[in-house]
Amino acid sequence: MLNDFYHMLNPVAISAGPITIYWYGLAYVVGALLTAVVMYRTQRRWGFNITIDDLTSVVVGVVFGLIIGARLFYVVFYGDGYYWAHPLEIFATNEGGMSFHGGLVGGIIGGIIVCRMYKLDAWTLADLAVIGAPLALCLGRCANFVNGELWGKPTDLPWGVVFGGTAGDMPRHPSQLYEAFLEGIVLFCILQVLSRKKPLLPQGTFMGVFVMGYGIVRFLVEFVRVPDAQLGYLLGSSSSPDTAIAPSASTSTPNRHKGGRHLCGGLLGNDDRTVTFPQIKPAKINLSLFGRFLERLSDCEGFRSLHNGCARRCPHRLV
Repeated sequence: MLNDFYHMLNPVAISAGPITIYWYGLAYVVGALLTAVVMYRTQRRWGFNITIDDLTSVVVGVVFGLIIGARLFYVVFYGDGYYWAHPLEIFATNEGGMSFHGGLVGGIIGGIIVCRMYKLDAWTLADLAVIGAPLALCLGRCANFVNGELWGKPTDLPWGVVFGGTAGDMPRHPSQLYEAFLEGIVLFCILQVLSRKKPLLPQGTFMGVFVMGYGIVRFLVEFVRVPDAQLGYLLGSSSSPDTAIAPSASTSTPNRHKGGRHLCGGLLGNDDRTVTFPQIKPAKINLSLFGRFLERLSDCEGFRSLHNGCARRCPHRLV
């Protein structure tokens, strides 16, 4: 049963001496990697000639913008004055506090800056990015489930999960998995089908489909999901334990695992999240090696070059 499987999970993926790597941190890293691979494969299928180095620079710019934006938005709008009194805590991202809206804005700004530096079309890169982004969303939601956070309302369905702690002892909807399936797998399949249509759809179509699809999924899932404590219900309130508001994912509430930590909430889907990245010593990153890795990974199934005139006819042509 799903409940039994949940209680077998541990948020810590790897622990070796001073190094502790969490599944949530791995979800961020692997999600970014998969998104980059999908972007590269899609642009080659469309007949573009975006270099590995350019694509790697865009991905790195978006990731850095996402992290900075998510943290700053949380500090300004959700810190409740704490960080103004403790400014050094702003850099303690391992202790929690990330905002989805800030991450979205920061990621867009970071991507635009890099696109202008390399004279790439930002709308085209955005279309490419959202085609692979659902994979990252799926992994993030699965990590939410592993962490035992962002749970749903009580249910008597056979797949209900007892999350324990502030969620109580009643079975609840595994809303994290609902979102992982709908905004992850389903949305990814829809965008993949659309990306293979010929002639290619107009520029901006994929971004529009992604935003609309994500919004519809979140609207539907919110009917069975408990809101975050710092947000609450927009209309009405409830003191019933069955509809109790979930605690903020960045609070100091103990994790369900003994000796563990209460980690962050959803990847690109909620306003108050703690992001715990792998605790690895800083090192110089060779972006060219990362780029070559993406190229080898993308070529593993083989690619045939499209007709040279495809790019000239393509409505997504780079400028």
